[in-house]
Amino acid sequence: MTTPSLTTSQLEQILELSKKKDSIAADLEKIDQQIEAIYGRKTTDGSAPATAAKTRKPRAKRTASPGGGLKEQILAVLQSAGEDGLSVKDIAAKIGAKRSSVNVWLYTTGKKVAGLKKVGRGRFALNGKTPNVATVEPFKTRKSRTIARNRKPRAVKSSKAEPSGAGATIKDQVLAVLRSAGEAGLSVAEIARNIGGNKNSINNWIYTAGKKVKELKKLGRGRFGFKG
Repeated sequence: MTTPSLTTSQLEQILELSKKKDSIAADLEKIDQQIEAIYGRKTTDGSAPATAAKTRKPRAKRTASPGGGLKEQILAVLQSAGEDGLSVKDIAAKIGAKRSSVNVWLYTTGKKVAGLKKVGRGRFALNGKTPNVATVEPFKTRKSRTIARNRKPRAVKSSKAEPSGAGATIKDQVLAVLRSAGEAGLSVAEIARNIGGNKNSINNWIYTAGKKVKELKKLGRGRFGFKG
């Protein structure tokens, strides 16, 4: 291995850095000696000095994070409620969230949501052109999360809709049960029971994607039929 040729200036820099390195090494050695002296020091009664008690930093309090999810859940239950809407208390009970969290969201972020309006004292509804609300799990507090962890998983319900092939979509299943129901049609709750689905999921689909399905027709409040 050949040593690279260095200029006089570079050699001077190396010499200066070497001196600094030696000086730092000497300082470190002194510090080590001082530490050893402190450990070896005795108190006046001959006992070893007491070590300082370790102080624990206070843990930051965990707060429920309604954030993303709270909006979707509130809009989902209001969409299901129709024009009559729901009170803040009812909304909180349906999604399993704190009443104060729901109230704060409605009077702050909720004011920017198109279609969301106040229909009475402490009562809200989702009217007009509603946003596409995805189905979400109920808002979980720390207590509900603990219960959920200890709960045994439920057996998966099999679909009761008329056969439409493996992996049938919600559209296929809804139309199948409505076709079977005839002119009388079915309510959203009855459709959900027949296909083993979630009532909110069915309701959301009917009032969003379902509006584009020509075979689907509304027979009354919360009741639908098959238009064949």
